[in-house]
Amino acid sequence: MLTANKFDDTLKGMAQHMPLYCVIAMSSKYLDGLIEKHKKIFPWHHNDTLYSYSYEARKESERKTYSYRMHVMFKDQFTHIAKNNNSLICTWDTKNDIERDRKPCLILIKIFKEKNVLHCSVVFRNRDVLRRMIGNWAAIREKMKWFNEKYYRGRYKLGNIYDFSMQAFYRQDDYKKWIGRK
Repeated sequence: MLTANKFDDTLKGMAQHMPLYCVIAMSSKYLDGLIEKHKKIFPWHHNDTLYSYSYEARKESERKTYSYRMHVMFKDQFTHIAKNNNSLICTWDTKNDIERDRKPCLILIKIFKEKNVLHCSVVFRNRDVLRRMIGNWAAIREKMKWFNEKYYRGRYKLGNIYDFSMQAFYRQDDYKKWIGRK
């Protein structure tokens, strides 16, 4: 399991192409630091990931962004989950994605309340830990802020992201960039 304050240490011992489970606090300064570092080292991947989750991206049916899948393709799943806390948000299209060359990595989102805190569990099919994971966390945090404001008028604190990747990996050259080696 990757713990939020030991990201670099966990990368060293991480088995490639194996499952990875992480927990990170959405409101932590540690996450803020990871996001800033990610923006500098992988700016294109960071911005692309944020856009894919953004509410504006829901209109891009050609690209099949996560936002399109969450808000349009499978109806507006956020409205349903706000009413029924026992529901899931799904981005996997069982009819078409199995045959696609470019399959979505994000599969499921579960938003749940614990007293006055909103948490989020996510499941990814496959993920590049360095190019995408931190961008995913930044995007999920923004989506949770949006969800909290839209459906609950901001009355909840943001809690944790419970993140499970069925298969996680990174490229060695990206690892060298991340730890500051050429």
